[in-house]
Amino acid sequence: TAAVLDATFDYRTYYNRQRPGGTPPMVDPSSNLQALLLKVMGGLSGLITSRISTLLMVGGGGDWGGSNAATFLAQAEVAYLGSEFTVRGGYLRTLNPVPVFGTFGQDRGYLEAKATLIGRVSLRGFGSFDYITYYSNAGRNDYIVSAIAEVAVQIVSFFSASVSYTLSYRGSTDPFAGINFLRHEPAILLTLTY
Repeated sequence: TAAVLDATFDYRTYYNRQRPGGTPPMVDPSSNLQALLLKVMGGLSGLITSRISTLLMVGGGGDWGGSNAATFLAQAEVAYLGSEFTVRGGYLRTLNPVPVFGTFGQDRGYLEAKATLIGRVSLRGFGSFDYITYYSNAGRNDYIVSAIAEVAVQIVSFFSASVSYTLSYRGSTDPFAGINFLRHEPAILLTLTY
């Protein structure tokens, strides 16, 4: 088991930016709020048994840029680490910089499973649900549901190939037509290791 301390600072600025204005303060969609985002988290990470690992971190984050967002941050994860099968799941609460709004809060629940067959073929499944909160009195919340399926083959020691498919759906309280969508993303990845 290890004690972990993680601190990050993200500075984002744009040529076209302004602070929220109006009554109540609203975001001007033609501008981009800068982000001066500091996040600090600390906690514990390690093995409970030879097969079960955990991660527990808590902290806080704040933006001294345009959004003035400040919130509690956390991550909790548990994983089973088998020789041929691994599964992990958890919860993450964080802040991230974004154009227009400055920052957004992200609450994510996730689950991932991996399996190895005959030493060369690996299967992976991943699912997550994200709830996105925009600050700066934006009055907007989004959610994203994602699922990923992947098959990878180690062809020789230095070359592997994988095929994956990602299905994601995004919904929003904002009625703007381009925000709500269903996305299909197939991908082929060839990896050469030297």
